[in-house]
Amino acid sequence: MKINKNASILFTALVATGIFLVIFSAAISYGLMQQKFNKVKIASIQALNISEAGIDYYRWLLYHNNEDYCDGTTCTVKTADGYYGPYIHTYSQGGVSGQYQLYIKPPEDSVSTSTLAIKSIAWTDAYPNIKRTIQVKLQQDSWASFLLLSGSDLWLPKNTTVRGKAHSSGGIRFDGIQTEGFMSSALTSYADLSDTSPGHCPLDFGVHTHATTTSYTNPDPCFVEGTNPPYRPDIFGGDGRRFPANRSFNFESLGDYASHTAAMAGLDLSYIGGSGKYGYYIELMPGAGGNINIYEVTSLKDSECIGAPNIKIPDGTNKLNSYNRPANGIIYAHDNVWIKSKNGGEYKKTLNILAFKDPVLGADANITIIGTISYGPSEKENAIGLIAQNNIYIDSGLGNGNPDIRGAMLAVKGKIQRPDYSSSSCSQSKKIKNSLKILGSVAAKEGIEVSYFNALGVLVSGYTSIDLDYDEQLLQIPPPRFPSSGEYKLVSWDEK
Repeated sequence: MKINKNASILFTALVATGIFLVIFSAAISYGLMQQKFNKVKIASIQALNISEAGIDYYRWLLYHNNEDYCDGTTCTVKTADGYYGPYIHTYSQGGVSGQYQLYIKPPEDSVSTSTLAIKSIAWTDAYPNIKRTIQVKLQQDSWASFLLLSGSDLWLPKNTTVRGKAHSSGGIRFDGIQTEGFMSSALTSYADLSDTSPGHCPLDFGVHTHATTTSYTNPDPCFVEGTNPPYRPDIFGGDGRRFPANRSFNFESLGDYASHTAAMAGLDLSYIGGSGKYGYYIELMPGAGGNINIYEVTSLKDSECIGAPNIKIPDGTNKLNSYNRPANGIIYAHDNVWIKSKNGGEYKKTLNILAFKDPVLGADANITIIGTISYGPSEKENAIGLIAQNNIYIDSGLGNGNPDIRGAMLAVKGKIQRPDYSSSSCSQSKKIKNSLKILGSVAAKEGIEVSYFNALGVLVSGYTSIDLDYDEQLLQIPPPRFPSSGEYKLVSWDEK
């Protein structure tokens, strides 16, 4: 059979053309799909960038007003999960336009009073259905984030061991041993009134020591402008000393905090009015229930010594009731408070106890610790806060006389103190106790004062050993509504 070569060539050409057209069409289709995919991918990335811009905007807003939780408007209704919003903003930058939608969860709706949450949902105008969501948590510095805060000059004597960060708005004389954290002061130099020795320095460095060791046989030199104190790893063995250092802790600002907390406690029925007598004795019950016994104090007696100075403790009491832990975790007593853990047991809840009288900035309610205070275990969400309008007293007249305290303590106007019994008629065993151990945080406008020395440097009253150790758990779980201040800092970022 004779084959037509021209027809064969034509057939081959048609098949080849068809294959080419199929491949070409597939390539065009794939290219268009890839182009669309790339546009979608770019739109998704752009939406994420816009969402991030929303977070940046609100952080800028909080920097200028850290109590603006509603984007400059009046706060109204919250969402079911506790956010204010939505607040919608238009975005246009670098040829990209879109919108972001913000939701804000205020600190009082968080586990920690200092934690604020922001949720930002964003999209581009070209692809409004492609949305990206970022959620961040911001936190101010809690007053429980430092081991030690003082609003005035501070002297920590030679029998003191410090494990954690310490800061003073005044100067610091530190003659003990610091093994963790730093020691910082807001001052470059100051006149150290604790030094009454002949020929003492007219000015000392903002953080200085008079301690000597075998390696360093001289105390720090006097302050001279333009010079630095010597490196003293034997004393400041953690992260050293820092001065001048600005921190955002202002004791005068705590009046507003107390008033706001009182109002909140009143709404949640955790406010205890004035006793009309001496105050209240609060007993923390061990166990998972978080129960609390509250007594009215009807009479007082001297604790350790007869006469002044002295700590007064309850003599007569009238039990009011046994209570469950308040839902808000706050007890606001409009009177003096005495407190201890029953039988030294661990309180297994979060709780913040405040003692304030009227007026908030003028009265002098005190808290007196009359036994062991403890919470735990550490891996659970447990914390205790004690906030006194004036002083927090530590009584050593009960138990073995060597207090073991775990908690975050704050004395708004006064000190954290055991009185100086050196001039009293007490026996030596009552004047001087073996040890004081604090695991937690200590903040007081007038500092901490629990040991006293004569001009020869001999202990005449107080504790032979003072052990101050920061509880790292307070960073994540401070006591409920414990005060915070300063700029909001990013603590978590998550894309939903």
